[in-house]
Amino acid sequence: MTRVIAVYGCFGLALGVLATIGWRYIAPYGSPDYAPIAPELIPPGQEQGFMIEVDHEKYISGPSWLPTAITLPLICTLLGVLAGVLVATLAHRRHCRGRA
Repeated sequence: MTRVIAVYGCFGLALGVLATIGWRYIAPYGSPDYAPIAPELIPPGQEQGFMIEVDHEKYISGPSWLPTAITLPLICTLLGVLAGVLVATLAHRRHCRGRA
């Protein structure tokens, strides 16, 4: 019974770590307000050019990773342990019912 709970707990932990890694690479950096503006369309045959002038830099931090890196594996591990307890309890009841 304990082995089943441990297996489900480890599986939940692994899923939580994978979810954290996936979240890290899917979450966008910065605000969508700072997306580059596309140049205006210029009719063919005319001179065209595009210039971006930067007179300062603005630091935009990425998403806060620490709360998610801790909570996702923790939540998934708890859900895995809960599923393991549920499976082990149902298997034990079924086994006891079959013996009677």
